[in-house]
Formats: sequence, structure tokens, C-alpha cells
Amino acid sequence: MEINGIVLPRAGARLRALYNECLELCNGKDQRKVIVDVGSDHGYLACLLAKSNRYKKVIATDISKPSLDKTLALALSEKLDVDCRVGDGLMVSPDADIAAICGMGGWEIVKILDDSPNIRNLVLQPVQNHIELRHFLIKKHYKIVKDYVLEDKGKFYYIIVTNGTGNNFYTKTQKLLGKCKKDQTYLNYLYKEQKLLSFLENFDITSMQGNKKDIKQKQKYYILLKKLISKGI
Repeated sequence: MEINGIVLPRAGARLRALYNECLELCNGKDQRKVIVDVGSDHGYLACLLAKSNRYKKVIATDISKPSLDKTLALALSEKLDVDCRVGDGLMVSPDADIAAICGMGGWEIVKILDDSPNIRNLVLQPVQNHIELRHFLIKKHYKIVKDYVLEDKGKFYYIIVTNGTGNNFYTKTQKLLGKCKKDQTYLNYLYKEQKLLSFLENFDITSMQGNKKDIKQKQKYYILLKKLISKGI
């Protein structure tokens, strides 16, 4: 796929959405902002942001130097200025105003944010534990401006965008599923989640030994999914 003149193998709707959300956070015109792509890996997002010429500086970080070398190689091949820094989370980019933290677990993102609480303009894409990440953001008063799921090549991804500090209003359902637009993508995601938990349909919790709390929570979630699916879009 080609985005903004850069040919990126394996890129898709997820990368394009992350790129657009990062651009929106800088209002498309503020040249003073510094953005960091945490866990840059191949450097697709960092290089796209550098080519947009919307930022004062684009930083790419990764705890793995071999991974960050891929970012540097792509930046050099495209003649782009990306400041590559080996290190943990946001700790090596204290000069950043905006952070994109994508492609890692929700708990890992929570740890990164907990270690660097001052950056409040965020584009987040957890690969799992989006519920726990959402609860953390609400509790810590990150102002959530977008929270939705998208589909890319048969897989579903949550994208959560925060812009500063503020209170958030979430219903019980939204705390579990975000504030998604009720469209076909959302319905497809509900079907996928329901299928993953279909073993609970006739599950006898009384036969279990030990802590049953997790299964009880999943059963409530499964019932909610069925209810939402029955309503349609």
C-alpha cells in the first residue's frame, strides 16, 4: 500500500487510521509540536509523520536497537528526518508533546503512561486488554476524544485518542466496548467476540474449582454481546 507517497508493505486501514489521528491531534497546522512513535518497529508511522511536515520533530523509540534500525533504514531511504532513540517507553523522549503508542498490550501501555504521566495527547492502539487501558485512562482523567474499533484484513483493532486532561462519561457498556459508531464494523466485532466466548453458552460454573470471578465476568460480557447483537445496528 502507498500512503503519502511512501510504499509500505503490509500496511492497511489500521496504519492509515493511526496516521490520520496523529495529524488531527496537531490540528494540521501547529509546527511547534514534537511527536514520538513509541515502539516504532519498522518505522512506518514515524516516517509517514515525518513526511507530512506537520511537526517540529518526529521521534521514534524502541527498546530494541535492531528494530529501531529498521525505522532508521526506511527514513534514510525516503530522505526523512526521524530522531531515533533506543530506550524504554516515553522516558527517552521527554521533549514530546504527542505520543503514538501502538501495537502493544494494554497493560504495557498503562505502564508506559504511568512512568510518564505528563504527556496527555495520545494515539493509542492496544492489541489486547483495551478494557483495562480504558479504565486506567478514565481513572487518571485523560480526556478521551475518540474510542472506536476498526477492521483491517479481517482483524479488529481499538484506537483510543486522548487530548489533554478532563473528565469522561462512559456507560457500563461503553467501558467494555468503547464509544464505537453503531455500524457494520461494530456489529462484526460483536459477532467475533461472541464466537470467542461461545463455550460459555452452556458452561456449568458449579463444576469449577478455585476462583470463579473471571468466568463470571466473561459470562456477563457474553450475555451483553448477545443482547447488543440482537438489537442490530
